[in-house]
Order: sequence, then structure tokens, then C-alpha cells
Amino acid sequence: MHRVLLLGAGKIGSAIAQYLSTTGDYDVLVADADEAALDRVKQIANVSVSQLSADDPVALREAMRGREAVVSALSFALNPVVAGAALEAGISYFDLTEDRDTTSAIRKIAHESKPG
Repeated sequence: MHRVLLLGAGKIGSAIAQYLSTTGDYDVLVADADEAALDRVKQIANVSVSQLSADDPVALREAMRGREAVVSALSFALNPVVAGAALEAGISYFDLTEDRDTTSAIRKIAHESKPG
């Protein structure tokens, strides 16, 4: 079973959580700063939840511990921080951003990773 951290419990994050949890292939931990959003995602998906702010690097690193990958369904502005934390944690990173500057920043971070 793949252990995934999903950041963001809004509309997109909830859809991803529901999809991943129904496959039976993923152990999903959903993290968000909004407790109400976490409560909503728990009602529709078989996931664990954790309340945290993605701009808290200590909490972010702790949430990544023991996970194989992180999926960001956060605002694009937070994605470079999350990608950098994923690099430090040695886990795979994926986001849904369409922002060109964010994509460029994440590509630079990706070049620092070791081929696996």
C-alpha cells in the first residue's frame, strides 16, 4: 500500500482523497489548516486527517515522515515550499499547478533530487 500525504482538503483535495481511498491501493493522510474541511473529507473518504498549516516547515516535515509521496492540492504559492520539503524528506512530489513561475521553481527543485 502506498503511503501518500495529500495537502489541501478543499474541493480538489477532497476529490483526490475520495478517488485514492476508493482504490484500496493508498493509505492517505489529508492535511489542511481548516478543521471543518478535514471533517468534510472524512465524511466522504476513508482517510486519516491532520490539521496543519503548509507554511509551517516543522509540521510539514513531520506530516511527510513515513510517507512515500506528497500530493499538493494547495494554492500554487505554497507549492515551492512543499516541493522543497519533499526533496528534504526524500519523497515524491506532485501538484496540479498551472502557474508558470511556480512550475519553473519546482523544476529547479527537481533537478536537485536523485534519480530513483
